[in-house]
Amino acid sequence: MIPPRPQVWRLLAPAWLLALLALGMGCLEPGDTPLGAEYSPAPLPDDAAVYAARGAALNLRVTRIEESHPLFDTEVLACGADSASGFRAEPVFRFDCGAFTPYVAGIETARLAPTFPDAGGDSLWAGDNPDLGRDVAVSVWRLPDMDFENVVLDQAVRDIPGAWPVTGVVDTLLSAATLSLPPESLEVWIAAGDTVNLALAYEDALSEPGLVRLISRRSSATATTLQIESVSVNEDPQSLEPFDDGNAATKDDTGAAFTDRLVLATGVTRDALLQFDLPDSLRDPDIILVRAVLQLWPDDGSLVGLSPGDRADNDVGGFALDEGGLTVKIQAVDDSLPGSAGFDEGRVLEQRLALFTAADDPAETDPPTVIAAPLALPLTTWLQDWANGDDENHGVTLRLNGATERLRQVAYLLDPADAELSPRLELLYLRRPDFD
Repeated sequence: MIPPRPQVWRLLAPAWLLALLALGMGCLEPGDTPLGAEYSPAPLPDDAAVYAARGAALNLRVTRIEESHPLFDTEVLACGADSASGFRAEPVFRFDCGAFTPYVAGIETARLAPTFPDAGGDSLWAGDNPDLGRDVAVSVWRLPDMDFENVVLDQAVRDIPGAWPVTGVVDTLLSAATLSLPPESLEVWIAAGDTVNLALAYEDALSEPGLVRLISRRSSATATTLQIESVSVNEDPQSLEPFDDGNAATKDDTGAAFTDRLVLATGVTRDALLQFDLPDSLRDPDIILVRAVLQLWPDDGSLVGLSPGDRADNDVGGFALDEGGLTVKIQAVDDSLPGSAGFDEGRVLEQRLALFTAADDPAETDPPTVIAAPLALPLTTWLQDWANGDDENHGVTLRLNGATERLRQVAYLLDPADAELSPRLELLYLRRPDFD
């Protein structure tokens, strides 16, 4: 007796279905899907379904992850505070005073000489000083010796244990060509061969809001110098460059500007955990997701730290971005790990999702780059695994990527006055047919 032939068509049916779906969608005209032409090459089959949630229905929760980089891990220095970005930054310079030649007759003057990017010059960060010209008042403080390469500082320099003022004098950073230091202090440091960490402590009450950029030794040979002159005219002035520099920086997420915005930043790092709800009816192994996209709309003026015009129109113009531009990394959270470790150990969904696009202006031979609206976060594979029961919805984390640790920020709307600009999640899906 010949055994019955297995029903091969039953085994191959799922593959046939996906092949026919791909073929059908590839042959149809674009632009008829609820997500629009940019998300799908064709209209949906008749039996496709759409799940969409926006605003309150999405129940999107955002947790800002407190995270910063070590003090000496930046190519841009800054000093000041800015309410729009929540940044407060104070530069720190490390000098090896043992490299000075001791003066026989003593030191007459000692100065700290910051240097700034010139918007009209050729320095690496030219045009990166949107607040240049503001009155930023500082005093000079010395910080204790610390492991600045690995320690994260997120407090004002005057609040660091062991910090003390070198001078009681408050100078306006940009109006003073140099900041005077007490000569007797330099004499002691030189004699002892000390390594000193000098910081510019920002004075809240005397300053205008705004972040002033300074040149870092990592980006220019003309970084801030420590200068001394002797009492004797027979001894030449000496100038010493820092062998390291960086930012002591804090961030304030408590202001009104942060209550209804998702803020991502580099330099003074802000990452975010996004969580949202999905109906249990979608957790079904018979569901095939065609596309799952979370859309976020940018807040006008949300770019910080690029060039003077950025805050007004989100246009980075001809400014040369880092290789790959400013991008966002998306990572599913692994809630099986304790504490915040789950934020970093989850599954990477997208490593370099671009935040910018070329402006659509036929008159421009080289159209400016603008922030993409909306930002579309691809979640298809992760939510397919959730639907299958293979993964959990603990949310995703977003963080900005950049080739350097420059002070940059972008913000997205969470609860805008215009409901059409609210975050929106759209899932396009099919149900597997029952071949029985």
